[in-house]
Amino acid sequence: MAIWKQVLIVAALAVAGVAAWLHFGSQAGGSSDSAARWRGASTAAYVVTEPAVAAVSGQRLRAVGTAEARQTVGLYPDVAGQVVAVHFRSGEVVTEGQPLVQLDDADERLAVEAASIMLADASATVERYGQLVGTGAVSTVARDQAATAVDTATNDLARAQLELDRRTIRAPIMGLVGIVDLEPGDRVDSTTLITRIDDSATLIVDFTVPERFAGQVHIGQPIVATTGAFPDQVFEGEITALDSRLDAASRTLTVRAEIDNDGWLVPGLAFAVELAFEGAEYPAVEDIAIQWDRAGSYVWTVEEDRALRVPVTIVERRGGLVLLDGTLDVGDPVVIAGSQRLSDSSEVTLEPPGPARPSADPRSEGAGG
Repeated sequence: MAIWKQVLIVAALAVAGVAAWLHFGSQAGGSSDSAARWRGASTAAYVVTEPAVAAVSGQRLRAVGTAEARQTVGLYPDVAGQVVAVHFRSGEVVTEGQPLVQLDDADERLAVEAASIMLADASATVERYGQLVGTGAVSTVARDQAATAVDTATNDLARAQLELDRRTIRAPIMGLVGIVDLEPGDRVDSTTLITRIDDSATLIVDFTVPERFAGQVHIGQPIVATTGAFPDQVFEGEITALDSRLDAASRTLTVRAEIDNDGWLVPGLAFAVELAFEGAEYPAVEDIAIQWDRAGSYVWTVEEDRALRVPVTIVERRGGLVLLDGTLDVGDPVVIAGSQRLSDSSEVTLEPPGPARPSADPRSEGAGG
């Protein structure tokens, strides 16, 4: 609170205390001259007021979600075999199609060579038969059988080449590989996990929002997120998907956001996600103006030098300001000091204005929770 406000409040309280002391002193039998002197004094309470200012409510929704990679692949061999070479290390970034593990492929290479020889032989036979079929030395049936042999040899070569290719395990996507526990000489099969590859250039964070916010969230809405791994960093992202329905048990909607990753973040981190929702305009007063009784919260205003009690509902707290809903208008004078002696319609006297007050725009502050 500014120094001038503290001075005004102390002055108002001091005046109220002197008036009370004089009043009770006269009742206790003070000098008749003193009683006569103060009997005609004003009973108006001294107060300090400030006008209510305009502020826009801004609700902030906070939720917690766990980050996942945009794409994660568990790499398994297509065939069983013995490892002869490992071409990557844990924590390395690999590119799509990059060879990672080489299995023993001696038999497959021989099969490819044999299939290549058979295809070459069948192709030569078809070419030779094609030259002789017009002379009557070779029948059209023999020529057609030779063509069929070429097709069969082509398929055999393709199958042999596929089996050979399966002995080289390649990265299906670009990304960061996890821990690898594989050495040359190990035996693997289709159930052996070689490693996991995470494409985490963009992280996906799923979280839930309460039912009352379901109609306000939308695709493209910006979010900010923080994580305990980097407490001093704030990460920006946006909502990219909404679930098609609310969960009937929890009355919440699942929302997905994406956060660009510069390489610092890894899947599995917990994120605190925050969304901002701008609301309506309300009058705002300093928090010291709020009073309470059994009926709830209220403030004192001044109308024609009389105190007026105005019931209010607190909409939002924002730093030292409180946004209020009630029969209070922007610009109405609100008592911030001297309310101890007030009652409805009691006479008040405004304290003389203090030094120039620095102006503050309540719209410039961030929304509170």
